[in-house]
Amino acid sequence: MKLETVTTGKQFFERQLKEKELQLEQSIHKEISLKAENEQLKQKMKELQEQFEESIVEKQVFTKKNGRTRNNEKNSRESN
Repeated sequence: MKLETVTTGKQFFERQLKEKELQLEQSIHKEISLKAENEQLKQKMKELQEQFEESIVEKQVFTKKNGRTRNNEKNSRESN
């Protein structure tokens, strides 16, 4: 009876150890996955920031061109 209890206890702890190892392995995979997702999001954010900055520059150029055009039209009207 005592030997059975020891064997059962050993099996219990081995099972617990395997469960903890599995949990650890799953946690590691989840962390790796989250790091990869984080890197993808950083890259996407960088791309969006670049697009945003380009759109600001384009808007400034467009505004300057339109501003000059309006001024030229205004000057033309005043000259006539």
